[in-house]
Amino acid sequence: MEKIFDSVEDCISEFARGGIVIVADDESRENEGDMIVAGEKITPDAINTMVRFARGLVCVPTTSERLTELGIDDMVRLNRDSKGTAFTVTVDAATGVTTGISAADRARTIRLMADPKAGAGDFVSPGHINPLRARKGGVLERAGHTEAAVDLARLAGLYPCAAICEIMNDDGTMARIPDLVKFKKLHNMKMMSVASLIEYRLKTDTLISKIFERPIATRHGEFKLVGFKATDGNAHYALVRGEISAEPALARVHSENVYADIFGDRDFSWGAGSFDKALEMVAKEGRGAVVYISQPNSGINIPEGVPLSPNVRDYGMGAQLLRALGFKKIKLLTTHIGKHALPEGFGLEITEEIKIDTL
Repeated sequence: MEKIFDSVEDCISEFARGGIVIVADDESRENEGDMIVAGEKITPDAINTMVRFARGLVCVPTTSERLTELGIDDMVRLNRDSKGTAFTVTVDAATGVTTGISAADRARTIRLMADPKAGAGDFVSPGHINPLRARKGGVLERAGHTEAAVDLARLAGLYPCAAICEIMNDDGTMARIPDLVKFKKLHNMKMMSVASLIEYRLKTDTLISKIFERPIATRHGEFKLVGFKATDGNAHYALVRGEISAEPALARVHSENVYADIFGDRDFSWGAGSFDKALEMVAKEGRGAVVYISQPNSGINIPEGVPLSPNVRDYGMGAQLLRALGFKKIKLLTTHIGKHALPEGFGLEITEEIKIDTL
């Protein structure tokens, strides 16, 4: 099968040297691809490439802190964009430009935004560059091109600022994955997905810290309750029985689901009763853990007929919790054998999959 995406590592290397990288997002979002290049590496030629071949809007994602430093305010007080894209007021460099729209002028404005020595007085508004405010947690908080661009810059060891431009087809429609594959080959560019960047960060970043540990009495006997705080501010928990060592032990990564966990709604077939059953199985075994991944507003504002399900984000967080508890090898408790989202690379070896029977 033809490989569609390049590795995240290869894309980071290409980005670090100033190359343009294509980043595609998920089908559930815009299902589009953007050209992305580091702000401090931008050139008039790169701008011209974006404008000629990508044809979308050239924007500049950066951190909220940087935008505050530069006195760049949000475009609107109430953001009603369906994807939450955080546009700000437009800017140009205050000096060294003519009209502000030429490739050279836009490159200068972007390089200034990525220059820590530049301040608010170095820019004027309105202008021809659209800064975007990236979420602090990057793609782990919002899985968009804005956050992917800033994450790429950080991972490449560069200033957290980049230029992005949506890729359009010749007929003006948005380029989807098949189109992006052709585009990548034509222009000899690296391409990655936002999903792969999320997975990469879950593997490589330290996202949690332990905040407490205490005994807890459950209907299945006494466990040790360990609380963790993630960098996004969410709290996650683990119920542990017995001593955890390098030897395989039972482990369950459970995503919070109010409907299934509290109300016992069996329409959520992957979750109903599985948390309690996993605790029972660990208690009988005498050694293992059930990790509980919190979901902000879990069970609230869910579109009717669309059940929640575990994903790589939850399993990646769960893997970090299990590693923090001392797990190296796990006997994975799962509601669906072979369908877990815990791929290799999270630092855990799955020695066995054991089905949770919730009927």
